[in-house]
Amino acid sequence: MILAFRPFFPFLAGLIASLGNAPASLPLITLVGAGIAVYFSFRETSFKSTFRVGFLFGAGYFILTLSWLIYPFLVDPDQARWMAPFAPLLTALGLSLFWGLAFGMPTLLTDNTRDRMLVLLIGWIALELLREHLFTGFPWGMFAYTLDGTPIMQVTSLIGANGLTAFLISLAIVPFFGKHLWHGVGVSVGLLTLVWIWGSYRIPPEIEFTRSDETIRIIQPNIPQNEKWDPMLQSANINLLLELSNRPSENEIDLLLWPETAITIFVDEEDMALISSKVKNIPFLAGFRRLADNRMYNSLMALDDQGELEQVYDKQHLVPFGEFIPFEGMVKWIQGSGLANDEIWDFSEGSSSKFLKLPVLGKARALICYEAIFPNEVRTGERPNTLLQITNDAWIGNSWGPKQHFVIAKVRAIELGLPLIRVSNNGISAVTDGYGQPIQMLDIGVRGVLDANIPITLPPTFYSRVGDWPLLIVLFLSAVFLLIRSKIITNTH
Repeated sequence: MILAFRPFFPFLAGLIASLGNAPASLPLITLVGAGIAVYFSFRETSFKSTFRVGFLFGAGYFILTLSWLIYPFLVDPDQARWMAPFAPLLTALGLSLFWGLAFGMPTLLTDNTRDRMLVLLIGWIALELLREHLFTGFPWGMFAYTLDGTPIMQVTSLIGANGLTAFLISLAIVPFFGKHLWHGVGVSVGLLTLVWIWGSYRIPPEIEFTRSDETIRIIQPNIPQNEKWDPMLQSANINLLLELSNRPSENEIDLLLWPETAITIFVDEEDMALISSKVKNIPFLAGFRRLADNRMYNSLMALDDQGELEQVYDKQHLVPFGEFIPFEGMVKWIQGSGLANDEIWDFSEGSSSKFLKLPVLGKARALICYEAIFPNEVRTGERPNTLLQITNDAWIGNSWGPKQHFVIAKVRAIELGLPLIRVSNNGISAVTDGYGQPIQMLDIGVRGVLDANIPITLPPTFYSRVGDWPLLIVLFLSAVFLLIRSKIITNTH
């Protein structure tokens, strides 16, 4: 009777593993789910059956983790409600193919059980790295993010989120290398304990947080997505931003920050000067849509205290189906789904500098929305003083998405040892230190302002210097070792 439900167990393991992600945030349960999937994969002997284990495990994991993808289609339910169930399902199944291939590959390459484990280890890690780049990339839901709130997350300052993900995958497979399962479990627990202790000691008990006495003001207007792009409400939305910007403060405000596409109308120099005058000529940053050379950009503009446009950053990594349509000619039928805004088809990739030189923040690495989910793109050779992310998570509602997005952004801060300034339309807006610890924050669904000082910039981390190169080298050497070993075994037989 139990065997009849056997295919369901890997899917259930995926659901269990997904609970490590925010907002459930049960970190070690992800290892349990992954271990169950690995156990079932080694009970199978064919590519088809092992691929099915990995695919079902991935389906359970990603369907629950990415359940927030339903929300963009509910912004304009009359047009797009019918598509809501398909978005998370199709995305999850697409990502599950990576894990299915990782689990199925060992049976194609070797019959040796231990070598199968090594192939699974190498292949799974390699395909997770590939997931960050293939088809514009979507590395959401990496295992590393399930450790949010634990000292283990500090190890990303050495090996990054990709390295921590590889470490967790290794811990899920290690118990099956020896003759006795519990010996391997003990090894995994011991390694976790050591990293936990190291992470606990990495954060000093007393930290001098403030870089200077200057104060920034983060504006979180919490405007619902269906109101944000309503032409009849544009003036009201701008007035709300101005009212929040001008609220009394105990300190002098040196810099204002508005979220992604805070200004939904196309503005000219006169409009900028008018807005600046209404916020008492305080230098400010705002997300807006910009037209240039018959192209539209999702941009971040920096105005000085006279309302003059000093610098612009145009978003360089666009959201597929949200800001541009891959293979647009083949999918014209999807137009009108209302994913991001009313003109999503026209956004172009920016090519300007990724840095803005700003008052208070210094040299800031500008990030718009989901650009923060790509570790290798956020890490640059030129070191900034601050990470600055503006976003509009209202399009994914009060779901798991904004919470997971914030976790991902915090990990970028830990990887690079940089303070993070995060400005969101509906939350979570926050200021974190270089250890990823929130110093001040506004939660989801809150309308308000956040007045904060900027934390100090930590010394460059090991990961900020070398990125994922150590992981790639280890993977390459492991593959070479496995190839040599397989030839030796073949020759002896």
